[in-house]
Amino acid sequence: MTRPILLLTLLAAIVPSNASAVRIAAAGDIASCAWGDDKATGDLVRAIKPSVVVTLGDNAYPHGSFRQFKNCYDPPWGSFKRKTRPAPGNHDYHTPEAAGYFRYFGSRAGRCCRGYYKYDVGAWRLYSLNSERRFAAQARWLRKDLRAHPHACTLAYWHQPRFSDGAVHGDTATVDPLWDAFAANGGDVVLAGHDHNYQRFPRRRGVRSFVVGTGGAPLYDVVPKRVAAYDDTHHGILRLKLRHGSYGWKFRRIGAAARDQGNANCRN
Repeated sequence: MTRPILLLTLLAAIVPSNASAVRIAAAGDIASCAWGDDKATGDLVRAIKPSVVVTLGDNAYPHGSFRQFKNCYDPPWGSFKRKTRPAPGNHDYHTPEAAGYFRYFGSRAGRCCRGYYKYDVGAWRLYSLNSERRFAAQARWLRKDLRAHPHACTLAYWHQPRFSDGAVHGDTATVDPLWDAFAANGGDVVLAGHDHNYQRFPRRRGVRSFVVGTGGAPLYDVVPKRVAAYDDTHHGILRLKLRHGSYGWKFRRIGAAARDQGNANCRN
């Protein structure tokens, strides 16, 4: 009986359980005083009980003013502000230099007023990047950090997606410097918003990308060409479980069963 017990012990050490995973909740395109689906997604975030909440830009509509953050974003999503690590979007910059965004989130948004920063969650390194400004400087910073501090698993997120089959916005070539720096240096997962729908793409250059613009804003159609999975009829939250050497994902929809889920290993 000694040998089977030893084998089970070794397997438990090699394959981490879900209990050891760090839970992330992510969505963009979230809050306005003109709609109510942001309350439903906020309730879903609370039900997921994440360690970290990731916002993917366009946090407070229509202009990202401090008043709109306080009156429109804070009621549905403010209760987990201390867990939130945001990224800015184009609507947040409708207020000059995204002043409302930086004032509301404070140090949670990194050093003011760059709009990009890094942090570690479990065994993962996460990069919140700025798809609206400073692409060359960010790419140099990102490339340097990925090379100087290699991690087995890395995740980056910003607002405007490099790849999208969304009918309204589609691909955003201006973020090429961010995408290329991340993909060329071992990156694993990229999250974005901007198109108001859910999309998951097959791996490209080792990177699996998601569009999660389903935080509350009115939804946009998807015209499927390259997507592996999509949903343009439900708001929802992407739940990630970040483990040592691997990750799992599930798109939790409002009022419906999960549409898309899976697991994968990191590539390093």
